[in-house]
Amino acid sequence: NIVTNSNGTRSFVNLNSGKDLDITGAGTADGTNVEIWTGNGGAAQQWTLVAVGSPTPTPATGFNVWTARGNNARSASYTSESLLKTSNVNTSTFGLKFMLAADDQVYTSPLFVSGVNGINTVYFASTNNTVYAYNADTGALVWSKNFNNGFRPFNRSDAAGFGACGGGYADALGNMGIMGTPVIDTASNTLYVVMKTVENATYPQRLHALDLVTGNEKLGGPKLVGGSVAGTGDGGTTVNFNSKLANQRTGLALVNGVVYFGESSYCDYGQYHGWIMGFNATSLAQVGAWNASPNNSAVGIWQGGQA
Repeated sequence: NIVTNSNGTRSFVNLNSGKDLDITGAGTADGTNVEIWTGNGGAAQQWTLVAVGSPTPTPATGFNVWTARGNNARSASYTSESLLKTSNVNTSTFGLKFMLAADDQVYTSPLFVSGVNGINTVYFASTNNTVYAYNADTGALVWSKNFNNGFRPFNRSDAAGFGACGGGYADALGNMGIMGTPVIDTASNTLYVVMKTVENATYPQRLHALDLVTGNEKLGGPKLVGGSVAGTGDGGTTVNFNSKLANQRTGLALVNGVVYFGESSYCDYGQYHGWIMGFNATSLAQVGAWNASPNNSAVGIWQGGQA
């Protein structure tokens, strides 16, 4: 039996004895013997699978749900379906296989990529700024990563505290670190996601680019979300992006090498604006910041998790 560990390694467990495949004496030299030993979770019983002749992961192929509702048209349709039919989608053959654990609420839609390092993988994120990758066939955890980095996610109390809904903000419960569905570039095995934290009375948003295989940061990320436009909407001649008031709720979109996402508000509080941000998918350089109300305010781009 192959077991996926929390750090992404595998353990090989004998079905008869229940014992693990183990490196004798935790040796590291060429030619060290292997043996069956009582499972202890040690490094000598953790294995990494490497495809022979393919030292780097190849881009995923096959059917993928790489963005919210499956495509940039947000149609949620798959017109080439060949396996699911009215004859086999019924209560006796179609139903719950397993449930996947998360450390907080999940507002994002799950995404799916086939054959990631040989594993069909489902990805989603929690409001505690944790991203998960699970084996879509077995339900085993491939990896999970939290990105609070010693701080904490933005939460409902923060929004209520600065006056949203008159101090009674209730559009979300608890943490609100990741609210928008990520987007995946299957050609480069990269997942893009926006997270919001609270850091010493500041409320930064950051765009992260994560490796699909490991969950590690890539492309020099994360990058702060910001921007400014000319306009009189805030009483001067320039309108600056206010990450404290901005709610990144839309699903991210990937179009022609640019990652796009929208910004709205918390309960229409304060001098807020609707923004569309654009970042180069290869360099993570910010390439655009469009404001929907440069000479006014109270315009948000919401779209309930879509883009």
